[in-house]
Amino acid sequence: MENLNPFSVILKKENLSHAYLFLGNFEQNKINFEESLLSLGVKINTPGNFIFIGNTFGKDDADQLNSWYTKGATADSPYTIAVISAGTLKIEAQQLLLKVFEEARRPYIFFLFAPYGTEILPTIKSRCSLVELDSVNPPAGGKEIQKFIKMTAGDRVKYVAEQIKNKESSDIRIYTEELVRGLINHFHSDSFKNNKQILENLLKAQNSLASGHIAPKFILDYVVTVI
Repeated sequence: MENLNPFSVILKKENLSHAYLFLGNFEQNKINFEESLLSLGVKINTPGNFIFIGNTFGKDDADQLNSWYTKGATADSPYTIAVISAGTLKIEAQQLLLKVFEEARRPYIFFLFAPYGTEILPTIKSRCSLVELDSVNPPAGGKEIQKFIKMTAGDRVKYVAEQIKNKESSDIRIYTEELVRGLINHFHSDSFKNNKQILENLLKAQNSLASGHIAPKFILDYVVTVI
C-alpha cells in the first residue's frame, strides 16, 4: 500500500539536511510531520527543542531562538530541532535566523513552514532544502502585475487610486495584500539576485500589512515607489 505521508521519504537518517523550508499549511500536515519525526526518535514536545507555531515570528522570537541555539544540543535526543510555523516572518527575525543558519552546527535541524515561500528572504531559502507540501498556488493576476510593473511611478499612483476608489477599508486591505503578494511572487521568479533590494522592500510592506499598524493606503503609496 502506498505511503501517503509526504515526509516519509524526505526525513530519513541518512539523508537529513540542516534546514528545511516546507511550503504549505502546517496544521494540515502536522500529524504526518510528527509521525515522521517519531521514526527518527524525536518528539517535538521534548524539552530542549524549540517550537514556534503562530501568526507572526518576530525579533523577540528570533532572539529566543538564538539564545536556545547557543546553549547547546540536548543530550536526551539524537537530534535537536526547531520547528517554526508562521504566516509572516519579520525581516529582522529572518536576519537573526540567517546568522543561526550560517553556523550550520549539527545535530540541529530547522523546520520552517510558510504558506507560499515568497514571505522568505532569498538568503534564507538558499540555505534550506525546499519542499512543497500542498498545491501552493501563486497569486493570481499575473498579467495585471506585468502591466503594473511597466508603468511609471505616476501612472501606478493613478492606477491604484482607481482600483481602491469608493471601496471599503476591508476591500482595500484585500487588494493591497494581493498586489504585494503578486509583486513578491514576480520578483522571486524573475532572477531574485538582481532584485534583492526590491524584494526586501516588498517583504517589509508585507510585514507592515501583517502587523496592522499601518493603513493599507500608506503601504500602497510605498509600494508604487519601490519597484
